Amino acid sequence: MRAVEERTTSCPECGTALRADGRFTVWCRDCDWNVDPQPPPQEADRLERARRLLARRYGEKLLAEITAGGSLRARRDGSALLAFALALAVHGVTAALLLGGLWCLTAGWGSAAMVPGAVLLLFGWALWPRAFRLPGTAPVLLREDAPELYALVDDVARVVGTRGVDQVVVTPRRSTRA
Repeated sequence: MRAVEERTTSCPECGTALRADGRFTVWCRDCDWNVDPQPPPQEADRLERARRLLARRYGEKLLAEITAGGSLRARRDGSALLAFALALAVHGVTAALLLGGLWCLTAGWGSAAMVPGAVLLLFGWALWPRAFRLPGTAPVLLREDAPELYALVDDVARVVGTRGVDQVVVTPRRSTRA
């Protein structure tokens, strides 16, 4: 593991002293200078513009609720119930495909019913949810390595009402969507 290449500079906007690791982007926590150093991506079409507009509206609504003393607890409104119903339907279809495939294989053993059973099992396997796996070579940041990062994560977890994380794993993978 490489040693941390820490240096101290000052913020060009507000003059605050900044401690920075040379491997990462420097930003100011006081004035938010350089928080997002890359220009926003160009909106390609109407659908992307509409998605960004809805996201901005939702973010502003959420900010207004929180600053007015609202709670961050999950609510059971129409959107939450619709999402739950959709997830239940997707997983129900997956379970039905797997159970139907097993039934076709066992009930029609030795007959032509084995072919649809195998196809149903194949579709069920393809739809089965899979967890994202981290590469085995990804560096793990321990609490001693990044105390400020863990403090931030713990603060966010406390506000949201959940427990903090056990480990932070750094990967080069970047999200392409904002």
